[in-house]
Amino acid sequence: MPKNSLNVSLKGADDIFSTEESRQEQQREQVQQIPIGELFPFKNHPFKVLDDESMQRTVESVEQYGVLSPLIARPRPEGGYEIISGHRRQHAAQLAGLDTLPVIVRNMDDDAAVLLMVDSNLQRENILPSERAFAYKMKLEALKNQGARSDLTSRQVGEKLWSVSQVSADANESERQVHRFIRLTNLIPELLDMVDEKKIAFNPAVELSHLDTNQQRDFLEAMNDTQNAPSLSQAQRLKKLAQEGHFSYDVAFAVMGEEKKDELDKVVIKNDTLRKYFPRSYTPKQMEDTIIKLLEQWQRKQQRRMNADLYRNERPDGVFFFCKQKEKTPMKNNVTRTIRSEEITIDVRICAALAANRGGEVYLAAIAPDMELTVITLDEAPDILPCFEEDNACLNLPNTSLLLCYNPAQVLKMGGKHYLTGPVILVRTNMDGEVISLTIDEVYLFQKYLESHSITLMADDQKLPCICID
Repeated sequence: MPKNSLNVSLKGADDIFSTEESRQEQQREQVQQIPIGELFPFKNHPFKVLDDESMQRTVESVEQYGVLSPLIARPRPEGGYEIISGHRRQHAAQLAGLDTLPVIVRNMDDDAAVLLMVDSNLQRENILPSERAFAYKMKLEALKNQGARSDLTSRQVGEKLWSVSQVSADANESERQVHRFIRLTNLIPELLDMVDEKKIAFNPAVELSHLDTNQQRDFLEAMNDTQNAPSLSQAQRLKKLAQEGHFSYDVAFAVMGEEKKDELDKVVIKNDTLRKYFPRSYTPKQMEDTIIKLLEQWQRKQQRRMNADLYRNERPDGVFFFCKQKEKTPMKNNVTRTIRSEEITIDVRICAALAANRGGEVYLAAIAPDMELTVITLDEAPDILPCFEEDNACLNLPNTSLLLCYNPAQVLKMGGKHYLTGPVILVRTNMDGEVISLTIDEVYLFQKYLESHSITLMADDQKLPCICID
């Protein structure tokens, strides 16, 4: 019988004696150390690499630990490598002074590279509207190209619908929202930057994307001239006017110059603006609580000033209810009194407040750098001087039973003298040390004391009203 002919392929010695582990190792992607100068950004990369606070933290991490996660790149026909994933790491490494970077090199066609580039970057936490818009558009085009190559005989509408569905599913967005983001790519760069900077809201921006380039430039000029951002209804009207052929700069200016009701009804403070004044660890609730607390303090301060206005006249020199008869003509609601042989004019409301106060309210006097000499009630004292009756210091006016209360932490020592830079409250006590109400005569003594002890110092080119307490 004839022998059967056998076609046997013999393995080489390296294949026979290599282990399964070494064969798997050869199939794995290898991380290479590639000079940083041979790495180039992806063509039309839609994601911005910013030198912001996040980048600074990345640079510090790279300086301390190096680049822990390798970049992904593909060879370029003209030499070097095109980065697919890792643009921020490459920039941080440049700033940190690294010479080489760990890179996984893959041979990928354009569409596959776009899909990987987009998907790897869309995982980031903070993505600008313009970045998302161009990323969705690039991914949609890549998926459509892949679908066309898989069926060269026909390019059906179903492929396009499948592509949009795939983009929306991967991004966890509705298909309508994907289309709306892609519309932003029709905006001129100046308007798109305003969307990123939140100077134009997303929904109005989508409507404005239906204007042609010249119309958008006319709109931008009208927006700058009126100093107004478009509302959704304004943007929709401008879009309709453009579609009807009635759009012009004058029309845009007229629409943008309208007063918007919602701007009259609310105040919006951007999160970035608020964050400048709070520690990084503060939650939005902590920020809100702190803001409300500060507003309540401000409201109390304003109320105190309103109450104090009842006891002031409008004298331009700042002394709220005293003026010598020779210097000023008595104003309305003033009464002339003789105190310590001086004829002065006093606001009748002060007279009423400090008149014989049998069992009534206890009145004190107060003054501060931001407040004229005024009369307050005992209950108002802690608001003006928070340490009142706690850790405040007291100074006795010579030959009187009057005490000046102040915060010792607000005393400035200069040239051997002590100057008080904070509020002062004048208090009268009886023989038992109890606080009792002042009289006109005693507030007059306080005024004379201030006239002889007040001084204005200069600190950092700013005037600093003080009281010398030596």
